[in-house]
Amino acid sequence: METLIQNSATVRIVDYCCGGHVRARGPEEESIGFHVVLPRTGVFVRHVYSEAVVGDPNHALFFNHGECYQVSHPVKGGDQCTVLAFSTAAVKDCLEQLDPEALKNERRLFRHTHVPTSPTFDLMHRQLLAIARAGHEMLATDEIAANLLAGLIEGISGSATSLNRRVRKASTLRHYDGLVSAVREELARRLCEKLSLSDIAAAVRVSPFHLSRVFRLRTGMSLSCYHRRLRLRTALQRIIDGDENLTRLAIEHGFSHHSHFSSVFRREFGIPPSAVREDMSAADFRKAAITLRGRRTAAR
Repeated sequence: METLIQNSATVRIVDYCCGGHVRARGPEEESIGFHVVLPRTGVFVRHVYSEAVVGDPNHALFFNHGECYQVSHPVKGGDQCTVLAFSTAAVKDCLEQLDPEALKNERRLFRHTHVPTSPTFDLMHRQLLAIARAGHEMLATDEIAANLLAGLIEGISGSATSLNRRVRKASTLRHYDGLVSAVREELARRLCEKLSLSDIAAAVRVSPFHLSRVFRLRTGMSLSCYHRRLRLRTALQRIIDGDENLTRLAIEHGFSHHSHFSSVFRREFGIPPSAVREDMSAADFRKAAITLRGRRTAAR
């Protein structure tokens, strides 16, 4: 189900909800426009360019105009996503400043299929939704959406450069990407379980050491950090959707108790879950994002 939240000359914002069961690849679809898809809950797999791209709340996915793809659902429960449909002019303007080489290929302005997101990015994403749903500040919405796109493009440039210095063989990178995708599917499937490194390594049939090294190399974070962030982002959306029982929420998402959940949540997002539960305004999300960004900058 698609719900249009806001529409401007720069970006169209859509709330996309897909419910259902586990299913294999669906029919071929074609992207109409340049879209950035931000999963909020659940997981799906997008099959494009002979690549299986896992869509989960830790990543943003890029869709180019005219791209053909298929979608499968490895885990039951469906998914919720925010779709940012940017105008061609907006995408070209951003790339001209941050990735001019991408402009050489009009059919694939987004040169990558996906990129990981940060906690600050996620709070800005929720701020964008809060402002857009209020419907009073289209300029602010356009600015935030543009900043989100710029942040993603900048993130791609930095991570790709670092990786290419360390691993140069294309076939090795493809193997690593396949392994990481399999791990991400396993983590989504067992979202609320208390997993060990050996549990995950056994599921994807590699050694724990190899898995740990490859996952950090390709994602920039440890498996435990990735799994924790995945659970926290899912819990964040549950709170925003109105779930007021934080104790039950903590247990259901694999945290030992309410105080543990609150402590980890505050460390990740810079605010306690109770603040989100108390119906934070767009201004509150903005303040939290600024505070978190400042704290992380000072820590560098």
